[in-house]
Amino acid sequence: MTGDLGTLAAIAERTGGRVVGDASVRVARIASIDDVDADALTFATDERFFAAALASRAGAVLVDAKLLDPAAAYVKPLVAVASPRVALATLLAVLEPPRKRGP
Repeated sequence: MTGDLGTLAAIAERTGGRVVGDASVRVARIASIDDVDADALTFATDERFFAAALASRAGAVLVDAKLLDPAAAYVKPLVAVASPRVALATLLAVLEPPRKRGP
């Protein structure tokens, strides 16, 4: 999904998360790990996807806060959230507002 999600600080505020790294990084779209570039935010719900997201070309990663090691330094900025799936749904709604129902 493309659009403008804004800075990681704004994303963290919108999703109830916290930024680890540079909060001023801007992302324009959400993408799966296989379809990322530097302006994309990807997401990780488990350790395997987190490792793949960190190794990807994504500009930033939306990640389950439980996966973070407080002593670690990460190669990408992160938005740590309680539930990546809920945060992802929130962000997708920003990019694609609900359509009006009815005739």
